[in-house]
Amino acid sequence: GRMWVGSAAEASRASSATSWAVPSTSQSEPSTTANQLGQTPGTRGVSGPAPSLPSHVIGLGGRLGTQALGFAATGRAWTQRRIGAQLELGKSTYTTAFGGAQLSAMQFAPSVIFSPRNLVTNAVWTRPYVGGGVNFYRSTFSSSPGFPDVVDSGVGSQMFGGAELTWANLPQVALSADLRHLWAPTTNGFELGGMGFSVSGHWYVK
Repeated sequence: GRMWVGSAAEASRASSATSWAVPSTSQSEPSTTANQLGQTPGTRGVSGPAPSLPSHVIGLGGRLGTQALGFAATGRAWTQRRIGAQLELGKSTYTTAFGGAQLSAMQFAPSVIFSPRNLVTNAVWTRPYVGGGVNFYRSTFSSSPGFPDVVDSGVGSQMFGGAELTWANLPQVALSADLRHLWAPTTNGFELGGMGFSVSGHWYVK
């Protein structure tokens, strides 16, 4: 399969383009190790070039979650210190078991995310993350025909944790899964918060 392994010079260039490349060894180390082990110069010894990871800085995509989360357009931006920002704009729909009353809630959720470390193999780059932020809600409650809709708004918060995975043969695509808890106001008898699970995909344009 495809491997994120290049020469020491390539690893150095990749490291300058993205802060998530695993630190590489200096050019002199492989040859020094080879001489110590009696190997042919130019072959990889114990210490070899580090993987060269793709530059994942700005990603755009979508998220699909449980009822409390619904569907959302989402974007992520990472800095060089493993700290990033995430924006989500989505919609959730709730329906009563009896009577057919329905609540539609639009959500705008800016969050701060942090990745503690990278887990890299030849085939998969795993970036675990945790995050939290605020949720801005605007809900529309529709009851029986002939009655006007009731519009409400409020502010909540969320915390979440998960992992983002990228495969070597699809370097611009990342799939994520996370578990989160939302604290949100109750409106028209509907509880908008709670635990939720979501999956998302991002195409990294930079």
